[in-house]
Amino acid sequence: MNIKYINKKKYLAYQVRVPIIKRGIRYVGVCTRFFSKFKYKTMAAALKAATEYRDNYLKKHNALYLLKCENGKRVSYMFSKSNSSGIIGLYKRNGAYYAKWALHKDGQIYQGNAFFSIGRYGKKEAFNLACAARYKNAGQLIVVDKSKLPFLPESPYRIMPC
Repeated sequence: MNIKYINKKKYLAYQVRVPIIKRGIRYVGVCTRFFSKFKYKTMAAALKAATEYRDNYLKKHNALYLLKCENGKRVSYMFSKSNSSGIIGLYKRNGAYYAKWALHKDGQIYQGNAFFSIGRYGKKEAFNLACAARYKNAGQLIVVDKSKLPFLPESPYRIMPC
């Protein structure tokens, strides 16, 4: 969903990358489209066209919520049906709770993560430590399925209407 400026020797353009969404389901991969200075005459016009394309694409697929930000940090609002914890970016696997988030540095996106062993911390404490790590780095916790929550998080959270 980002718009990237491309400055090659003979090619000035904006690149738009949006997730592949069909029938309301987000698939792995992205659609890429370029908006060049050659076609739109100015970079400002190319940026405007790129932004309109991205917004119209997300509106068409009922996915405008992907653009929301909080505290200057981007938050992934997508979740999968296999979510085991009920919270976006938090899951349980191999006797531990894992928290994942996106890090944005110098125009690049990296994945941050932390895990907390149930054997070491106990189930409730491991869950709350993972929630705290996700909250600290992503800006908020979003509960997508209350029935899957093993405990209520101690960190602030909000329930996403589905």
